[in-house]
Amino acid sequence: MGSLFNQSGLVWADAQAQVADVIGASADPPMLARAARALRQAQQKWNNYHPWSWLTTSVTASANASANLPLPADFRTLYDIVWQGDPRRLQYLEPRLYDQLCPLNEPGTPTHYHLFSAGATGMMGLYPPSTGNLTLRYWRRMTYGSASATGALDLPEDFEAGLLSLAKYYFLVDKGGEPERIAAWKEEGLAALSQARSMELNQPDQTPGFLPGYLEAAGGWNPNSTLGIG
Repeated sequence: MGSLFNQSGLVWADAQAQVADVIGASADPPMLARAARALRQAQQKWNNYHPWSWLTTSVTASANASANLPLPADFRTLYDIVWQGDPRRLQYLEPRLYDQLCPLNEPGTPTHYHLFSAGATGMMGLYPPSTGNLTLRYWRRMTYGSASATGALDLPEDFEAGLLSLAKYYFLVDKGGEPERIAAWKEEGLAALSQARSMELNQPDQTPGFLPGYLEAAGGWNPNSTLGIG
């Protein structure tokens, strides 16, 4: 796993200057603007490549039985949902199946959830609908910078070089740089990205295994559960 607790201290302005300096143009405003676009493109590549551990976060939200629950603005991918009233981890369920099983949709203790979009807002529905509190753990999106941003890069410091290498590749492609240099920075950037993902997937203290369905809460609703069969 990467240096999860050592976040980058490299501020955006210095990062884009390093990208522009690949052609010695760190003091050229038009080249800095181009470098900012390349750095943002590299961030988007990293953000979409893997649900990184340093992007995990959680919130406590209040649900209402009469309305769906808006997701956080930085929501990317769900990790899990725990209902606090009767502590249990909720399972994902398509609404069509729930409507077939429970056509009356009467309020009760939730066992499942569904995610959907309403315009530009991500939403979550609970099945059955209920009023109460829940803990939502999720992977957020990376915080993207811009030409005027003052914050630091949104990744661990050990991965700074990999992000910058990819940004330099995008910068040179956009500018029309020498093919050899473009190929070198591309190889370096993609190799660093792949290495970071491998580090994320390696947890020496973890014991891989399967979780039997009957150990899950809300037996009978879990598609892997064999309770009541036979």
